[in-house]
Amino acid sequence: MNVPLARDESARLGALYSLDVLGTGREPEYDAIVRLAAEMFACPIAVISFVDANHQWFKARHGIDAEYGPREIAFCAHAILQDDCLVIPDAARDARFRDNPQVVGEPGLRFYAGYPFSLDGRHNLGTVAVADVVPRTFGPDQVRWLGHLAKAVEGLLKAQESRLRAEEAARRAEEQARAAETKARLLRQIEQMARIGAWRVDLDSREVTWSEQVFALHDLPVGTPPSLDEALGCFPDHERNRILQTLPKALHETGRIQFEGDFVSFAGRQRRMRFSAEIDDAVAGRRQLIGVMQDITDQHEAQRQLWQAAHVDPLSGLANRTWFQQALAGAFEAALGAQTGAPRDLALLLLDLDGFKDINDSFGHQAGDAVIRETAARLRSEFGQDAFCARLGGDEFAVLMPAAGEGQDLLARAEAVLARLRAPILFQEEVLHVAGSIGIARAPADADTPDALLRCADIALYTVKRSGRGAAGVFCPEYSSVFDARRQAIDTVRAALRTDRVVAHYQPLICLHSGAYVGAEALVRLQTGDGGLLGPEQFWPAFADPECVRQLDEAVFERVLSDLAGWQAAGIETGVVSLNASRFWFQTKGFARRFVDALAARGIPAESLCVEVTESVLLNEDSRSVARALSILSEAGVSIALDDFGTGFASLTHLRDFPIDSIKIDRSFISGLGAKPENTVVVKAIVDLSRSLGMNTVAEGVETGAASEFLSAIGCSHAQGFLYARPMAPHAFAAHVSVSRAEMPLNWSI
Repeated sequence: MNVPLARDESARLGALYSLDVLGTGREPEYDAIVRLAAEMFACPIAVISFVDANHQWFKARHGIDAEYGPREIAFCAHAILQDDCLVIPDAARDARFRDNPQVVGEPGLRFYAGYPFSLDGRHNLGTVAVADVVPRTFGPDQVRWLGHLAKAVEGLLKAQESRLRAEEAARRAEEQARAAETKARLLRQIEQMARIGAWRVDLDSREVTWSEQVFALHDLPVGTPPSLDEALGCFPDHERNRILQTLPKALHETGRIQFEGDFVSFAGRQRRMRFSAEIDDAVAGRRQLIGVMQDITDQHEAQRQLWQAAHVDPLSGLANRTWFQQALAGAFEAALGAQTGAPRDLALLLLDLDGFKDINDSFGHQAGDAVIRETAARLRSEFGQDAFCARLGGDEFAVLMPAAGEGQDLLARAEAVLARLRAPILFQEEVLHVAGSIGIARAPADADTPDALLRCADIALYTVKRSGRGAAGVFCPEYSSVFDARRQAIDTVRAALRTDRVVAHYQPLICLHSGAYVGAEALVRLQTGDGGLLGPEQFWPAFADPECVRQLDEAVFERVLSDLAGWQAAGIETGVVSLNASRFWFQTKGFARRFVDALAARGIPAESLCVEVTESVLLNEDSRSVARALSILSEAGVSIALDDFGTGFASLTHLRDFPIDSIKIDRSFISGLGAKPENTVVVKAIVDLSRSLGMNTVAEGVETGAASEFLSAIGCSHAQGFLYARPMAPHAFAAHVSVSRAEMPLNWSI
């Protein structure tokens, strides 16, 4: 086996031997770094390795017993040839290492990441490395963190170099020993933080000392640090006041302080910083505050994006439906002390775009997206800070605002908005024309509850659209007849329920790792008397009726149980079948127990079913009853999936506190992959979050091969969409999965 050598190997070995570090005993500072590396990256093996002419020798090690090994099989012998981190996701698939004795034999290494360290920037002496016996990925952030640990080793080695010089110059021995001790103390704080810079403040003289990284974090060239007061000026007033108020008390009580807050560098960059410090009185007669600071902007931004995914419509940038509903309820709650229980002078404008479907059909969905974005921009420009604007879905928008004046004043404002919307929209080389219709309702004049106000505005909008579109209308009680269509949809559903014409069609789910079909989602369909089939979009208004929705859910459940029992009897493996549980069904008394009992009565394993709940189910005020119901299902073996994640108002605490097995990413995020960088970032953040919580991730609405490949690459576990298969009747689905059941993993759960 050939041993790779540096181009200037002789000079590299000379630099290594001059340190006189080979063969020295274990030291707590180095041991702390490998322990920190093992914990940070959740790896069973971590080492600080030096590579000499024939061996690699471990200054510190975690998870292995050997002190050294032959250079010819050392992964680190390759890593020292790198300028940056060497990452081997799977050694068994790497031609350089697949025959390596450490791969084919003990300890069976598969993953390796090693970051070289050097004292002069030219000769790499060794590496800080982590390894695992299973394949792994290693992202840019992890590379940076490992690099910081390598920098820490360099700091320790420089301290070692200083101590050697101290032995040769007795006059400087004491001063260098103190400097080495201070550096070692700073480096020990690496166990608490990564991506850091070190600093020191003399509490008596207020003299400030900074490491190079602290200068970088402040966007300053390395040199003389600014004064303490100037450095504190990087914090906004509210953060600086908080520091000055809490610092003395914390230091007096514990001798330590930890702080996180907003920060503005000397170049004007807004960042998020975390600080940790402690009192050091090791030098007689002097009290120093030594500590580290860490830039956590990326982590903070990722959390913000997750919040935005739950509150903001990604296409328009406006509030989504759930945030709007919360704002509407909040406006009423603010006036609960009033006699009517409704806020005074509140107006709700519901806006529907006219001709939007024609634009989508004629120019494509990208043109439709451009119209949505421009509509949102014009609404923001028209209302500014005076109103709360939201996109409720599709081409429907809402504006919540104070209702100054009479209804005619609101009508004039709405007509001004419509005039702005009629202005042409330029898209690529096309000129798009779109108009809108607006329905207006007021509280307390028209309604005294949020649902009633929304209903009144909806009635006003429907009346306008029925009268010819392109106009605005104010609610009148006589308009209630516009809901005849909704009543017709409800009647259609109830007729199907009475005559047993509710059926389930199944859309297969695939495992992105293997490509095998592993289950399906059951979707509701209504059979017509003439043999036709109605999809949900054809009776959608009925979903506004709680009882109608509950009965539909129960009917689909019965159909799924019947189909599963038939497939089971025929020996057909269908994987896990998921079905939707609306909040109206889920919140019925004894739902979970009746669900489990129904499975037992049919002899169907609970592991064959997955219940999909939307975020509205988790937002029930009685969170304990929700937790109980989910626990009953989960303990019985039923999987729980959080559906349409990112389109509602779910909190991250729900993922922590409820037994969620998988997250289904809403199709609105998947459809923009590749074209919308923000969608890509949010989808990756959701997948990373799911994986860190031990959950599967299901991407909905996958329609392109590029989206499928991207989802697989970032670790998304499962997907469904037209790319793989459309919803199928039960017999067609059974035939479909029978072809590939040999590839289907057993006991798979969503």
